[in-house]
Amino acid sequence: PHVALFGEKDYQQFLTLKALGKQERESLGPITILGRPTVRDEDGLALSSRNVYLSPVQRKRALGLSKALHAAKEAGTPEDAERKMRSILLAHQIKTEYAVVRDAETLLPIKMFPPPGSAHSIRAIIAGRVGNTRLIDNMAIR
Repeated sequence: PHVALFGEKDYQQFLTLKALGKQERESLGPITILGRPTVRDEDGLALSSRNVYLSPVQRKRALGLSKALHAAKEAGTPEDAERKMRSILLAHQIKTEYAVVRDAETLLPIKMFPPPGSAHSIRAIIAGRVGNTRLIDNMAIR
């Protein structure tokens, strides 16, 4: 193939595959790795095969992931975004593994949001447990 499409739900995995495509260009030939947006249910929960392990009550709690990501979009600083995400996850009784704001290409921490109009992209990335089920989600926030 010359083009491969991968979902962005597991954003870290997507970046790894994208880097692998660039690294193996000589042996594989030219291949473009493109990300596709996360597919969400009407209520905002990211579609995942793991969702079947959630009880109806846990599924409602899991909505805290998408609510936290949307709150990060409204924050003024990366630090504020992370604080807001952790607060929402706690309120939804989600055991947080991480709730961070990162550079979308390098996944390195950032100190400030880029200025409006910048081509630099930022992602909020979350992993947490609802009951015994580990859920991940992420969203472009700038």
